[in-house]
Amino acid sequence: MNLDEIAVGRVLFIGVGNRQRGDDGVGPVLVEKLSSAGFTNILDVGTVPENYTKFIIQYRPDTIIIIDALSFEGEPGSWKIFTPDECSEYGFSTHNASLNLFASYICQHIPAKIFLLGIQPATTELKEGLSTELEQSVCRLVNILTG
Repeated sequence: MNLDEIAVGRVLFIGVGNRQRGDDGVGPVLVEKLSSAGFTNILDVGTVPENYTKFIIQYRPDTIIIIDALSFEGEPGSWKIFTPDECSEYGFSTHNASLNLFASYICQHIPAKIFLLGIQPATTELKEGLSTELEQSVCRLVNILTG
């Protein structure tokens, strides 16, 4: 699965993460960069995606791409696309239960396809800013998405 295959119809990119925990902030950083590139179909939910369910349901996207740091034993900065069902096999740092519940709730209200763009963190220790590997990944992803 690649981004071109899943970004179909009315797409909403949702950045999840905590900018105060190093690479855990990759979701919000990526959607901020997409916003700077002219994207309007983005949403930075920080660490509380459940607080945005009403907006998302009213937006009625066909596809939701959640962007978050995800530990899947890849090289730092590498990324994979997962379905919500696949996500329970991997570590979400602080978002595991809330993202699974969040995706389930959204699917009960709208027929959106939901994917997670998981980016392997190098570190999630208490610090601001992304590692070099994730900064480079964000740049590559922005280039792919702005194509």
